[in-house]
Amino acid sequence: MCLGQLVANIVNNSVSIIKGGVAVLDRLTDDFFDELRPEQFRRLNEEASKAGIVLPENFERRCVEALYENFLKRSGQYSKRTMIQFHSNIGVYFHWCEKKGHSTCFPCSSKLLEKYMKDKSKKVHRNTLKSHVWAISKAHRVTGYPDPYDDIYAKGTLAEIIRKKVESREAVDQARPFRLEHLQKLSEVWNIKNSLLEHRDLTLLSVAFDTLLRESELVRIRNGDITLNSDGSGTLMIPFTKTNKRGTPDYAYLSAASVALLKVQAKNVRCELGNCEVVKDKHLFIAYRRSGRPDRKALSVNAPLSSNSVDIIFKRAFQALAMKGKVWTGHSARVGSAIELHLSGEDILSLQHSGRWSTSTMPYEYTRQVRSIINKGIKGLRG
Repeated sequence: MCLGQLVANIVNNSVSIIKGGVAVLDRLTDDFFDELRPEQFRRLNEEASKAGIVLPENFERRCVEALYENFLKRSGQYSKRTMIQFHSNIGVYFHWCEKKGHSTCFPCSSKLLEKYMKDKSKKVHRNTLKSHVWAISKAHRVTGYPDPYDDIYAKGTLAEIIRKKVESREAVDQARPFRLEHLQKLSEVWNIKNSLLEHRDLTLLSVAFDTLLRESELVRIRNGDITLNSDGSGTLMIPFTKTNKRGTPDYAYLSAASVALLKVQAKNVRCELGNCEVVKDKHLFIAYRRSGRPDRKALSVNAPLSSNSVDIIFKRAFQALAMKGKVWTGHSARVGSAIELHLSGEDILSLQHSGRWSTSTMPYEYTRQVRSIINKGIKGLRG
């Protein structure tokens, strides 16, 4: 009998198996738990509950641990940032349970989830709360426990919280726009001829503005992804993005100004190793040492720049222009470029395609304020 059939038989005959005692369950091997699926464990729990039987604690724990471990083994289906957020949110939930004295918080009941949402809503943004609920829901689904959010009252509670927060004018915290004027000022302020670091930073910011790339997409650029055009501009091939994992690449326009910077940047990086030949499969943006020169270790292993480093570059640019208030982040050029394109006449649908968004929601949000400037209705009537 194959393991799959063994699992199915235990589920189908769960009452008789469990009545056989702990000894029967203890004879199950690690292979059995590796083959177990969330829906099978869920059915096992349901059948045991109908028969008035409580699953042995050690057996239930082994099932849950195996299911969770198998989920983590396949976590590559999600981005690294998504998994970091998942673990962080689950940690916040368990810390809340401990602080509030809830001894049994996993599995979580719909009633307990409602309490959690109501309490956390006083301290966190509605989008953060939705992220917490997603993580709690996901943790239950991958371990075969009933999803506490799959409940009309739990969903109603979250909907009520969101409505009240919107009506109380809780704002969505968007990245501060990095506009074209900022890029132009930086090209005057930074000494890119004598500073390799400032040249790299300006190149990255210029490419980010042209292409509307996300942080993770920026750091993945390789020399071979760039094609030069006869007019001095360029075309960037984007193998995959957050919204495009089909295997068919997207393409983005690179201005002549960006291309000029890119040519020098590629040579600066390769010349550090004594060979100025540009290798197509090497990453364009890499880490730099405190001395302001390319990190040779990163070069030798072809390690890309980290997403966190992109945020640091935007912060350095912010400080270089002596800006005040909210600091730019790696998403700021994406927002700023969307605004500039909209002001130049590009409609929301075109913006969606330019920024490779799956829907028009984000380009609509980013340009919400400037649309009043280009509105031809009342402006045309009254000036």
